[in-house]
Amino acid sequence: MFKKCAVFLCSAALLLARNASAQDIKVETYEPPKPLKTLNPYYPRRALSQSEEADVEVSMMVDASGKPFEITVVNATGSAEFKKAAIAAIENWTFAPASSNGQSVVGSTRYLLRFLIDGNVSASRNYTNVYEDFMEALKTQSQEQVEAKLAK
Repeated sequence: MFKKCAVFLCSAALLLARNASAQDIKVETYEPPKPLKTLNPYYPRRALSQSEEADVEVSMMVDASGKPFEITVVNATGSAEFKKAAIAAIENWTFAPASSNGQSVVGSTRYLLRFLIDGNVSASRNYTNVYEDFMEALKTQSQEQVEAKLAK
């Protein structure tokens, strides 16, 4: 009896699968916006003179013509100057808009902008020194001194 039920269920499943593939089933596709033209942000003078570096992650909407809007900072290190510079740069970017089923649509995306003095992706010597000072302060100094190091 069990074998007959299993054979019947398998036959029914195959029949259903064959009928579903014969029907016109639509599959929706979505492609997120992609940058076409990007401009590097300006490096804030005060930050450059103090050898300050930063990362700024931004989120934005991109309209159906490829223009970014509603640009917001999601995460950032460094001073507020970096946030302003990142937003100002992205306002001038051009995107291939998002698409759904081949039609241009409004979409969203995120980008990380890195402000590095020497252009390397690795940490600068200055940053490494500040980080090492901070880690040492965690081990040996008061909370007030640790917070001062963290602010730096």
